[in-house]
Amino acid sequence: MEADDYGLNCTPTADCPFYPDRCYQDKHHLFYPESAYKTPTAKLFRSLAINIIYDMCRQKHREEHAQHRPPIMPSHETMATIIEQTKLSGEDRRHGRK
Repeated sequence: MEADDYGLNCTPTADCPFYPDRCYQDKHHLFYPESAYKTPTAKLFRSLAINIIYDMCRQKHREEHAQHRPPIMPSHETMATIIEQTKLSGEDRRHGRK
């Protein structure tokens, strides 16, 4: 997912608390915190491209985590099914856009 789709991209004219000359962007995993996703299946599920918003303004990223509770972790079976369906659909890209 692209941050622009949700209004989460950087605003170039805004003051960035991280960099004075530009807006700092990173990726937001829809399933967090990372520390909760310990098994290989959970790690793979969390890293699927369908579960990441790319190029999200870091300040908006911080606000998201401050204002919302983490989602409930899906069951192992649910994660495994989503991984398999994602692979079958050809959308199994992880850690970047290709």
